[in-house]
Formats: sequence, structure tokens, C-alpha cells
Amino acid sequence: MDQIRKGFRERETVAEMAAASPPREPRVQCRSRRWTGELLGHYGPFVRRLGAGQAVEAESLEQALSEALWNFETAVQENITVNGQLWKESSDDLQNDTDLRLLEDQLDELIVEVASKRNQYPRKIQMHVVKGIKMQQELLGCCQPAVNPQEIKADPSQANGFIAV
Repeated sequence: MDQIRKGFRERETVAEMAAASPPREPRVQCRSRRWTGELLGHYGPFVRRLGAGQAVEAESLEQALSEALWNFETAVQENITVNGQLWKESSDDLQNDTDLRLLEDQLDELIVEVASKRNQYPRKIQMHVVKGIKMQQELLGCCQPAVNPQEIKADPSQANGFIAV
């Protein structure tokens, strides 16, 4: 009896967890309707090859292949989303292409701006570096030692002792 209750509790917690988690989108996520359409176009010859060698009249075979291709494309279109929208609701990538072109133009402008700053700023920095070096030299010139150094004369008697060693 306890095992039955335990089994029910486990099922309840699994059901609660499934209810608590957000529903998972069963459709395949795509980013471009145009590219997906191009890929669908590449599958057309494969679907048409299915009818090769079939013992059916040419007219009915062509109709069956056209229907099979239409079914395939429709099934794919119903099971994908383009940028979070259903296939029928999504638009062609004309807007995305223009946005992409605008972004590329902005990127090009920024690259030109950064390149020009790389040429300008070293000249501006050079002035400050030269001023800093001049200030260091002036400071070093102002700082004179407090003790006057004297010449150190070697004692001849000690010098002879070092030579002997």
C-alpha cells in the first residue's frame, strides 16, 4: 500500500514539474525565410527522383510527384518558425537585408573613424610625452646632491698590496 502511495506521489511530482516548466516549442527555429526557401528548393530534385522507375503513367506520375513535393514543402513550412513567427506570418528578408546593410554601413563608418583616431592621437600624445620628459630633466637638474663628492685617491702602499695578492 505504501508503495502505491509512493508511486502516486512520484507521478504527481513529475506532473507538477511538467506543468511548472514552460511549454517547449516543437517547431524548428530558423532565422531567414529566404534561406529556408532556398533549402526547400534544393530538396525538390530528391523528391522527384522518388518517382523514377515507377510503373505509372507519365501524367499521373507527374501529378503524384507534384503533390508529394507540395506536401513536403507544406509540412516543412508548418513545422518551422522564422524569427519566432510562423512561416505564413513571417515576411521575406527584405527588411532584414536592409537592416543588415545599414549595420554594415555603420560598421564601415566606425572602422574609418577608429583608423583616423589611430593616426591623430599618437601626435597628440607625443606632445604630452615630450613635455613630461622635459619636466623630468628639469627636476633632475634641480636636484643636486647635498654632499659634494671628493676625489678618491688610492693610497700607493695599499695599491702595492693588492698587486701582490
